[in-house]
Amino acid sequence: MERIPMSRIALSTPAVQAETLKLLQSGDQRRYDYLFGLKTKAANFPGAYVLKIIWDDPDEYPEHALGYEQYTIRPYRLGYGCDGTTDQNIHLIAATVLNRIGINYGQAYVEAYPDEFNDNNRQAGIDDMNNCSGQQIVAETVIPEDNNLRTIQAILHDLNEINNRSLVGRLEELLLEKGFHDDVQRWYLIDFKAAS
Repeated sequence: MERIPMSRIALSTPAVQAETLKLLQSGDQRRYDYLFGLKTKAANFPGAYVLKIIWDDPDEYPEHALGYEQYTIRPYRLGYGCDGTTDQNIHLIAATVLNRIGINYGQAYVEAYPDEFNDNNRQAGIDDMNNCSGQQIVAETVIPEDNNLRTIQAILHDLNEINNRSLVGRLEELLLEKGFHDDVQRWYLIDFKAAS
């Protein structure tokens, strides 16, 4: 999970202004509004910045997708959810926190998606999910220091946002076995995006 095949550019405030102006001049109102919203949101978090991601690896993406540009906020904070760029950040937080409380995240992942693994690659899958901490992703991610119920619920929320619903179900079972309160299963009742 360490390979990051896209160009990633941390945009300074003047660079964000130049990008928004470029989008406005091109008539791309939808992307202009999105980037302007990200810029505004990033201003509310200390140390936050807008990250521009360019899909530029011909070995990783189809030709029609090469050159596609995305914008997101970094560092990634728990509860932000999915914007198409956050899977690795979410798995890093989940693996770090859940392994810290004694749940083998990689093992839970393999149990949640058994059809993806066989006897030859099961251990590699476990290891990969437990060690999803490439330097680039670690540098772009805020890892929570606590293991409280709200943190765990936010992790389940974010995993659900990236369509890892079977994993969420398996983790709920494991968390209940660990003695977490039944409220751990009520993560979907909380609007984490309003707080992030």
